[in-house]
Amino acid sequence: MSTFEVDPRALDAAATTLRTVAEELHHLAGQVGGALQVAAGAGGSAALESTGAAAARYWSGGLEEYAEAGAALSRATTQAALLYDLVEFTARGRFTRPVHP
Repeated sequence: MSTFEVDPRALDAAATTLRTVAEELHHLAGQVGGALQVAAGAGGSAALESTGAAAARYWSGGLEEYAEAGAALSRATTQAALLYDLVEFTARGRFTRPVHP
């Protein structure tokens, strides 16, 4: 059976990156939705405005789903880092958390 090393700090960094991307996607979802509504309203047509509003909801909803998935992945990555630490500490017979610089 092969073994491999996992650096909890690398997992923590990955979780932070995923969390940041999720927050950016959440923000972009609002911007895309707003831009589509403005573009639709500028056309002056009720049909165009209705279509633009529907497209805004579609894009905003889709980006929100990606943001939520990214946030969930971030939480899972953080939990993996914590569980890896727990396994390491249990294997060594220690339960004190190391201090990372």
